[in-house]
Amino acid sequence: MRKMESFTVLVVDDFAAFRECVCSMLQGTEFQVVGQATDGLEAVQKARDCQPDLILLDIGLPKLHGIEAAQRISVEGSRSKVIVVSQDEDPDVVKAVFSSGACGYLLKSAMGAELLHALTSVLRGETFLSGRLASVAA
Repeated sequence: MRKMESFTVLVVDDFAAFRECVCSMLQGTEFQVVGQATDGLEAVQKARDCQPDLILLDIGLPKLHGIEAAQRISVEGSRSKVIVVSQDEDPDVVKAVFSSGACGYLLKSAMGAELLHALTSVLRGETFLSGRLASVAA
C-alpha cells in the first residue's frame, strides 16, 4: 500500500479559535500544519522559516495587512502558495488579493465545504475562488 503524500500548511489568523478550527479540519488529511501565525509580520517570517507548501492567510491582520503579507511572501520568491481566507466579498478586495500573488480566495463561511478543494486545486496549479464569488472574477 502506497503512503499518502503529505503537504505542509501555515495557518495565519489573529483569532485563535479560527486557527484551531482549521487545524482540526486538516487533521487526518494529507495536509500537515507546520506553523501558525497571528499577524502579517509573523506570517512573512514563518513563511520564510517553514517554507510550507501552502499558506492559509487571513487579510484582516494586525501589524501587516494580509494582502501586503502575501505580496512580501511572493516577492521573496517563496515556493509557498498563498490562499487568502476572508469574510470580505468585495470584488476590489478579491482582485487585490490575486494581484498580490495569492493563488486562491476562500470565504470563511465556505471553509467547511471548500477548504480541502481549495488546497488541492492550488497545489495542482489552479487558481481557486470560493463558489459564491465566481461572478466577481470576471
